[in-house]
Amino acid sequence: MSVRGPEGSRMVLRTIGFINHGMLTTSVRRIILAGMNKPRPMVVSMDSIPVIPADQAVTRVRIARLITKSRCGSNLLLGVCWMDPGEKTNTWSSRDENDMGADDHWYGPVDETYFMIRGHLRITWDDGAADLHPNDAFYLPPGWTYELENVGDEPAFFTYSMTPTPE
Repeated sequence: MSVRGPEGSRMVLRTIGFINHGMLTTSVRRIILAGMNKPRPMVVSMDSIPVIPADQAVTRVRIARLITKSRCGSNLLLGVCWMDPGEKTNTWSSRDENDMGADDHWYGPVDETYFMIRGHLRITWDDGAADLHPNDAFYLPPGWTYELENVGDEPAFFTYSMTPTPE
């Protein structure tokens, strides 16, 4: 059996159970609905996404969120960030409970990664710090408060991801 899915795509179903007098079984209906709600692979061009200015971003630095739940149906958030020399974020938290002040930001328990493309950043967390340079990746597990600062003499550009998405 085949049916038309999202955007006219064709889905082939292996029926579980039987079709009784033209009526679909509950199992087949669930398969059809699951296929219709399945997120589709997609390309998201950075040029198509508006940059959120620092004064409007929860990070207090310029960001663009490319892969999001609302845009792609993803449980992962992928974004890019630009930071000028000397620029610093507010403090962020990935702890279980919201312990942040009014000017800071709580994401909840998320896994976060960063990948440096250009520049020199320092990430500082509860009891440590690390410097990030081009081609460095950094993993931050849930449960920390942290902030980023561009400690270099050129603009920094990097990607970041979070899962589950905080949106």
